[in-house]
Amino acid sequence: MQRNFSFFLILPVITILFFAAPDHHAQAQQAEDPDALFEQARTVASDGNLEEARELALLILSEFPEYHDVRIFYARTLAWEQRFSDSRTQLQIVLRDEPEHPEALSARADVELWDGNFRAGLEYANRSIAVRPDQAGLYVQRARILIGLNRFSAALSDLDSAENLDAEHSERIQQLRNEIQQDQHRNIAVFGMSYDQFGDDLDPYQRMYGEYHRLTDYGPVIGRISVVHRFDITDWQAEIDSYPILSSNWYAYLNAGLSGGELFPEFRFGAELYRSLPQTFEGSAGLRYLNFRDDDVIIVTASISKYWRSWFFTFQPFFTPGDAGVNTAFNGIARKYFGDPLSYASLVGGFGFSPDDRRIIDGTAAERLLKSRYFGVDANYLVRNRLQLFGETKVTFQQFPFLTDYTRIITLETGIRYSF
Repeated sequence: MQRNFSFFLILPVITILFFAAPDHHAQAQQAEDPDALFEQARTVASDGNLEEARELALLILSEFPEYHDVRIFYARTLAWEQRFSDSRTQLQIVLRDEPEHPEALSARADVELWDGNFRAGLEYANRSIAVRPDQAGLYVQRARILIGLNRFSAALSDLDSAENLDAEHSERIQQLRNEIQQDQHRNIAVFGMSYDQFGDDLDPYQRMYGEYHRLTDYGPVIGRISVVHRFDITDWQAEIDSYPILSSNWYAYLNAGLSGGELFPEFRFGAELYRSLPQTFEGSAGLRYLNFRDDDVIIVTASISKYWRSWFFTFQPFFTPGDAGVNTAFNGIARKYFGDPLSYASLVGGFGFSPDDRRIIDGTAAERLLKSRYFGVDANYLVRNRLQLFGETKVTFQQFPFLTDYTRIITLETGIRYSF
């Protein structure tokens, strides 16, 4: 009886040890069949489980570090999540062993393309084509990079080569040709108008404006003429904006403007520096200067933005120092893109005192510290290859020095853009 009792005490221990023991057969099977495990990793990745796919890839590489196809796959999954630096490190391991490895060269070209480093991407695309000049997909890849460099003629030549090699790429090739046709239209004309309806029987604010955009190899340049009417006064403002490209990761915003000085600042200037950051973030810092008849306004600003899938998010504070204190405002945008960068809808909102010039017309320095909050929606739609429609609806609640409560302001704006 005592022996049977001892057996029942030992049995659970034996059971636990049995199930906890390593499955040497399974491990041996994994080590002996990395191809099957690689196929499993690709299936898992296609289902969207990239982290699990990477774990399987690392398991293979731990026993077969020279299995380059697995390492290239691992690098691509990193790039799909914008982990470009980590992806480059993995691909460099392959290229150090095999400098002309075709898949590694093509993957590195994709990484540079997705990260916006078009010149580096072109170098790897050229090397990839030199190794496999009969692969149509490589010419399509290089054409996409050349489009990013605004080398449209060379891109069209590569698309022709791809189509001659393999007609299966014809749909994608036609999409890129349409994109080139759109990009080759270096001129854009814009006409817009907006109407601000103020509550409390205050005069409305009406604005019409025209713009001319010139897309250059060094960044877009925009000229703008605005005409506004309020308080039985009509005023004008002429501005020029520029977005010079400084490098693959840096660009700037510059603005200067003059006006009649009745409803606009007599002179305005703005400058902001933008930097692409890892993980598809972008940061900026800059200032705005507004010169009115009686005083000047300096606004310090910064921003942080994030691209995520088909969404764009940005958050931007504004700080306006003065004798009466520092005015602080915060603006935010959440934008959804629909298939192309010219068709989107946005939610916009902010609080503090709006840095919008329309809110500080004829105001004293102290009045510019009054508060506001707003929210709205805007949209842009590509009707055809050359024609775009845009519009915005916004509601603002604004303080005024002569009123005790916030005044509601409803803004409606619409316009068209035409490329030529």
